[in-house]
Order: sequence, then C-alpha cells, then structure tokens
Amino acid sequence: MAPGLRHAAAPTITVLRWGSVGYALVALGPMRDTATWTDVVTIAVCVFLTTFRTLIPLDLGDLRSPHKWVPLFDVLVFSAAVGWTGGTTSPWYFCMLTAVAVGAFGWGGQIAILGGALAVAAIGLSLEVAGEDLTNFVDNEVDLAVGLSIAVVAAGGVFIRGRVMQAANMMRQAGGELLALQSANHLLTELSEVALTLPGAFTLRDALGRIRNLVTEQLDPRVIALLTLDEHNEEWAPKITDRCAMRTAYATEDLPDALLRVHDNGEIMVRNDDGTGFTEWLTEGSRSGLYVPLRARGRLIGLLALEHPEPGHFDNLDPTLSSGLADVIALTVDNARWFGRLRSLGAEEERIRVARDIHDRLGQWMTFIKLELERLARTDDVDPAELRRLNDDAGQALEELRETLRQLRTGVSDDRPLAVLGSELVARFADRTDVAARFRVAHPEQRLPVPVETELFRILQEALNNVDRHADAEHVEIDWNVDGGNYELTVVDDGRGFDAARAVREQSYGVIGMRERAEVIGASFDITSERGNGTRLCVRAGRAAVPAAS
Repeated sequence: MAPGLRHAAAPTITVLRWGSVGYALVALGPMRDTATWTDVVTIAVCVFLTTFRTLIPLDLGDLRSPHKWVPLFDVLVFSAAVGWTGGTTSPWYFCMLTAVAVGAFGWGGQIAILGGALAVAAIGLSLEVAGEDLTNFVDNEVDLAVGLSIAVVAAGGVFIRGRVMQAANMMRQAGGELLALQSANHLLTELSEVALTLPGAFTLRDALGRIRNLVTEQLDPRVIALLTLDEHNEEWAPKITDRCAMRTAYATEDLPDALLRVHDNGEIMVRNDDGTGFTEWLTEGSRSGLYVPLRARGRLIGLLALEHPEPGHFDNLDPTLSSGLADVIALTVDNARWFGRLRSLGAEEERIRVARDIHDRLGQWMTFIKLELERLARTDDVDPAELRRLNDDAGQALEELRETLRQLRTGVSDDRPLAVLGSELVARFADRTDVAARFRVAHPEQRLPVPVETELFRILQEALNNVDRHADAEHVEIDWNVDGGNYELTVVDDGRGFDAARAVREQSYGVIGMRERAEVIGASFDITSERGNGTRLCVRAGRAAVPAAS
C-alpha cells in the first residue's frame, strides 16, 4: 500500500480503535459491581496496545516478515480479552472486530481469513482457560451471529481496501498522465526558447553551458557526457564530462560500448541494469542510461550520454520529446562550431584588411613624404611653407594610422553598443574624409546580443572603407534600427556606384566578407548599385522590413 494511503487511513483507524476502547470502558460499569483483577489486567493490556498502535501505526500492506503478521497479534490479544471477560457478551468484542477489520483492510483476503479464524479460536480457547463451560455462552444462534459478524467485518475490510486501491490507482494514473503532460509542455517550452535563441549561442562554451542547463533541468541526470566529432582526424573529443572520467579523444572503434552502439545504429537508446552484470557504464554506480546521437546538416556531429543510479530513470521520457531535445542540442553545437570557424576566417580577413589599409594609406603617405624630403634635401633654399605643408601631410598620415589601429581595437561591449560605436565611427569618418555622413538610430534604448552587434559593426566598418576608397561620394547616410528581435542596418551613399556583377577585385573581396559576416548571424545581405547612382547596402533579420528612422 502506498505511503499516501497509509497516512490517509491512519486517522480513521485511530478513531475506530479508541472508539471501541471507549465503548468497552463505558460498558464495563453496568456489567460489574466490583472490578476484578481480570478486568484490571484486560483494561491495562488493551489500552496499552491501542496507545502503542496510535504512536507507532501498523505499516499497512507491508508484506515483509514480521510486518505481515503483526495485525494477527492484535486480533489475538483482543480476542483473548473477549474470551477472558465474558465471551460474546464481552465489552471488548468491538475492539476484536476493529482488529479484524484493520488486518483485512491493510493486507487483504489472506489476513482477513486468518484473522477471522484466529478470532474464533482465541475466544474459545480463552473461555476454556478461564474455566468456563462453552455451552453456557453459546448456542446455535449466537454461534451464527458471532461468525457472521466476524465474516462481515473481514469482508467489509477487504471490500473497502479494493475500492480504495482502485481509486488510488486511478488517481495515480491520472496524476501520472497530468505530470507527463506538464513535463512535456515544460520541455516543449524550453525547446522552443532554446531554438529561438540559437543565434545567441555564438561560442561553443556558451552552447555547452546552455546544453548542460537544459539537460539538467529537464532530465536530472547524475552523469553527462557530450562528445563531438573532430572531422580533421576523425576522432571524438569530449566537451562535457560531468561526474565521469574520459580520454582526451576516442577513435570510433574505441568509443564506450553504449555510445558505439548509438553511433552504429543512429537511434536513441535507453539502457537499464537488468541484473546481468553489465559493467560498461561511464561511471560506477550507474543503473540507467540515455544515449543520443546528435545530427545536424544530415551528418552525425556528436554523441550525448546521460546516466543515473536509479534503474528506469529515463523510461518515461516521450520519444518525440527526446528526439526534439536531441535536435536542439545538435543545432546548438553545430551552430557554435560553425561560428567558431567563421570567426577564425573573419580574424584572418581582418588581418588582411588591416595590412591592406596600412599598405594603401600609410604606405602611400610615407612614400610621398620620403620623396618630398629627398627633394627638399637637394634644395639650398627651403621654403618654410613647404615644410609646413609636409608637416601637415605627416600629421594626416599619422591620423590614418591611428584610425586603422582604432578600428582594429574597437569592439562592441555591454557598455558600448553598436548605437554608440557606430555614431563615433561615422563622426571620425566624416572628419577624416570630408564626406557628409549621418548616423541615425531609431530605437537607442534597444540592442542585440554583443556577438551580433560585433559582426554588424565590422560590416559597417568595411562599408565605410569601401565608400572612402571607391565611391567618391559627397554624402553617406547610415540607419540603425532595432525593433525587438528584428533589426536593419542600411548604408546609402551618392557616389559613382559600380556594376555589382563586375565589381573591382578589392571591392568584391570586401562584399564577400560582409556577406559571410551577415550569414554567421542569420541575417540577409543585400547590395544594390548602379554606375553614377550610388550604392545602397542593407543587412536585416526578422521581418521583411522594419520602419525606417525618422
């Protein structure tokens, strides 16, 4: 019997016990002119037993020995009290019936039959021990009434037990279904939130942290192991090893048994300790495990292992939900790995761009200054105006170098969003190039995650560099608009434009880099241009368009 039923039945049983004892104590008064030592001993024993059962109730339904036979002891004691104090006319008769009923309710038909038989036998034996003639106390009608009352009480206890157990099973089943629905709903909500925020998991470290939190909250494992495939050397590298010890890398054939089976079968596997002595757990003490293949872009990219010391811990997980969980984890890991690769390519691109800027700008200035100095060195009478002009040129070259280094060091942070850095960048651009530039922000109070704004800032830097080097523009307007999770960055100039299909090599390289950065953050990248009509660049994500800034 479930602990909840025991606790629920305990008050009722206690009331029945003390009600029967109270009746016996009240009934003894009219039946006895003077109390005998038999009455005193009987009262003491019955009250003590009832008090003991109140303080330490029976473990109803416990089939272990000796718990299963304890209710028969109660029946024996109260039946002996009945026989010792008058047989069928004893005031303790209802205490005996209560003991039979409790045994039948707690343990069912077997104890009910044994309790009824024991009651009849104990009453008769007690009468014999007391030296009474049974014929003075019983006749056919009395025998029938006693036997019938004991049988009715025992049958009533069994019947009530069956109804209560049936109701408990129905409630447990309904509660289990409700709990399963609640768990499924919660997990679906978590999956939706994680799936919607996948672009925010830009580093593998962040992705692994999200995976660990999601798995721990939803499945409560004691052991978590996540391995990803290193495609260069075809080895499996552990990325999460919570409460388990693993090698630094595994060849496929050396994977732990459960993970190797999942790798070969490509299906989710649940394993429980079935008593066969299985020892291939990731951690000693595990008794159940959930092993999941992680697939993304049609390829197996990882393996997830979860284990728990309790057998059957993962049995109730819905297959659809476990598959959905696997898809979310796989996409998170794959997204973070691709972002890491593209960030490496982006860093290389940034180095190339800086080297190109230094060569194109500073190199030209230094060559010009060197030639001017050589010319002036050959002149006997140097005009001070030329020296001042040369000094201004050197200052401009130094400012070009500072701007290049400033762009290299500047990055978006929690304290300095794109709205602030973009405004500063455009202001410096206008001062340096004499191009009338304007930066407009539609919703300065809103912003995006730092990694997203960082990529957008690099796109803006490259766009302004292209305007400076190639556009020969007089005006450039930049609009930055964030509306919830939707955003749009546009750069429009009135320069000479170009044929997008036949862009010059340098500009084409810059466009490719900007497009790759946009793809990393899940944004669209559009550029339109015509010769003589300027160029418009737009990076957006979310709705097809957001309202323009005013």
